[in-house]
Order: sequence, then C-alpha cells, then structure tokens
Amino acid sequence: MADETSSSTDNIDYDADAVARLRDLAESYRAQGKYAEAEWPLRRALEMCEASLGADHLDTALCLNNLAELYKNQGRYQDAGVLHKRAFMTRRKLLGDKHPATATSINNLAEYYESQGKYDRAEPLYRHAAAVFGEVMGAEHPNTATILNNLAELCKRQGKYAEAGALHKQALRIFQKSLGEMHPDTASSLNNLGELYGILGKYDQAETLCARALDIRARILGPEHPSTATCYHELAALRQKQGKYAEAEPLYRRALTIRKKTFGAEHAHTAATVSNLAELYKSQGKYEQAEALCIKALRALEKTLGADHPNTATSRNNLAQIYECQGRHTEAEPLYARALASLESALGVQHPSAATVRANRDNNRMLRDQSPRA
Repeated sequence: MADETSSSTDNIDYDADAVARLRDLAESYRAQGKYAEAEWPLRRALEMCEASLGADHLDTALCLNNLAELYKNQGRYQDAGVLHKRAFMTRRKLLGDKHPATATSINNLAEYYESQGKYDRAEPLYRHAAAVFGEVMGAEHPNTATILNNLAELCKRQGKYAEAGALHKQALRIFQKSLGEMHPDTASSLNNLGELYGILGKYDQAETLCARALDIRARILGPEHPSTATCYHELAALRQKQGKYAEAEPLYRRALTIRKKTFGAEHAHTAATVSNLAELYKSQGKYEQAEALCIKALRALEKTLGADHPNTATSRNNLAQIYECQGRHTEAEPLYARALASLESALGVQHPSAATVRANRDNNRMLRDQSPRA
C-alpha cells in the first residue's frame, strides 16, 4: 500500500521538488507494470532523503515505504520486509500508533508477513490498521476498504470463508460508492470476491464478477497490464474447475505471457500460472507436460517464497499428485509428507488445505500398498 505522507523541511540542501518528481516518475512506471524502470528513481529519491534529512525523517520513511512496495511487486519479499520495518519504526517514533501513515506501514508489514505464510503475525496487524483507518479517516473511506480487502484475502487463505465474504462485500460496497465502478480498486475487489465464490463452488457468480473485473482492468489499465493478467488467470482457473479445459488454456497462456514479460520467469505470480497450467495438463492426462511445468513452478516458489511457504507446499502437493496419477507412489510419498508438515505448521492442523493434503497422502499410501510395484 503506497502513500503520500511526507513533511516539510527547512534543510536548504534538500531538493523536495526533485524528490517528488522522482517519486511521481516511479509511480507512473509502476502503474504501467514497468517495475524495473520504476526502481532507479525510487532508489535515487531515497538516497537524496537519507543524505540530506537522515534516517529519522518522514520523507525518508515515505521513500522507504514506496521502494518496499516496488520490491513486493517484483517478488523481492525479504528486501521489501526490511524496508517496511524501517519505515514503520520511523513513523511510529515521529507520529505515534494512531496516525494513518503509521497504519499504512502496519498494513504493509502485514502484507509482508502474509507473503511469507506467517498468517498469525499478519492478522492482528491488519485488524489494527483497519481500526485506525476506520477511526481517523472514516468507515467509508477507500483506504479503510483497502485494509478490509487485505484482511478478507488473509481470511480466505486461512479458510475463514464466511468472514472473508463479509469483508469482501463491505470493501466492494465502499469502493463502488467512493471511487465508482470503473476504478482499478473496484476491479480488484470484484476479482477477489469472484475468486472466493470460485473456491465455494459458486461458479456463475464467480464468472460474473471476474468478467466485470477483467473488463474494467482491460479498459483502464490495458490488456497487457499485470493486473489484467491476474483476471485472465482467475477466469482460467474458474473454467478449469468446471472442466472447460479448452477455454482455460488460452487464458492461462495469455496471463503467463504477460507475467513473464513483467515479472520474469521466477516470480511467484508467474509460478502460480505455471502451476495452474500444470494442473490443467494433469486433468487431461498429459502427465509429462504437467510434471515438467510443476517442477519448474516448485523450484521458482522455493526460491522466491521459501521451501515451507503454503504456496510452495501446495505446489509440492501438486507434483505428488502427478506422480500418483502415474503410479509413482513411492516418489509421491515424501512430497506429500513435506507439503503436509509445511501447511500444518503455517496454517494449523485443521486448515482445509492441510486436510486436503492429508487425504491425498492417505489415498496414495493405500494405492501404494495395493500396488505390486510398491
């Protein structure tokens, strides 16, 4: 979550206008999905602030925050976390815990912990940030809706689907009222609610929402924007769940092309589309193609998110299923075991994802014991 909180300064060596121009240039690149081009002006702005103002200044904290957000976009989560922690410490020291800028940093720290699969650390931070924005800026402010949307996404990952749905609907209503239908934040909210409906098997409602989100993003951001790619990816996933494989594949491939171009082959977003494409091939019995893509996705996720992240564990489970479908039960067993251990540690023993992998593991063991090749 980017912000514009800065402060005036009397330092005659500090060129505030130059720093502002650098930030604006970077935001222009970032809005277009040109993340590589956005980095150098943000780094330069941070260097200028640190040299003229020092580490404990609000303008320096703003530059830290915005550079961290760019790193998050690039999948450089550890780098983002370091900068977000620095920005938070400065803002809390200078502004206190109840200031919107501090709450923004708290939200961004929550996003960092969520990206690392540390959901128990992310949740109280989101709830605190939502309370601050609601109190200071109002319950109907779009920034409040942004935090509610983020909390809803976390609840969805935790398997708290009822709470996720209520929060997503609340956020969507605020975005539509305050920003209008044709706004990227409204589109994100529509897409996220649509994804939840897809998880719950409400495919007609999910399709309607995700199609609306795609239309808004394609019109406002362009058909090749990474946010538009997210809509292609989600629509493909919905078609896949309904067995519409021929319709799903070109959507996945379009999303993959955009994500590779924008993020690179090893970014977590790219890996997510590769992983889903592998699942699509598995569903069609194309096991060799599925295996190659799944291994590629798993390696990328291990590198970007870590070996025990929930997304990495899900990818490991998917590879185990591909082996199981080919009767390679012995190879599948350690993958299931590792995936289950990671999910139980990160999400809890009762989480739906952990339960699914546990059932997959038990089924594989049963088939292995029945197989003469075991």
